[in-house]
Amino acid sequence: MLTTPRLADRPSLNVWTTHSRRGTDAWSSAVNYARGQGVVPIAALGNTNVDLAKPPSGPNCDTIPAETNGVIAVSAVDRRSNRASYSNGGRPHNDVSAP
Repeated sequence: MLTTPRLADRPSLNVWTTHSRRGTDAWSSAVNYARGQGVVPIAALGNTNVDLAKPPSGPNCDTIPAETNGVIAVSAVDRRSNRASYSNGGRPHNDVSAP
């Protein structure tokens, strides 16, 4: 994913998966490399209305890449600052929420 010595000025990646631990080491390596190059990784927690504080598959599932260490995880809120009906979220996974 991020293997070249020069990264884009504003890299964008729209990849998302949930409820699987497969590939987490690869994501962690990519995030660590990006952060080492000055990139701040930001990723959405998803839009399937899941409370990630109580994930349906148990405590060993991750929303990748948003729950990868070093990534700022974002979700949506409604006009009353409640989690949007479609948005995934829940502590401690959510770092930033916005309408």
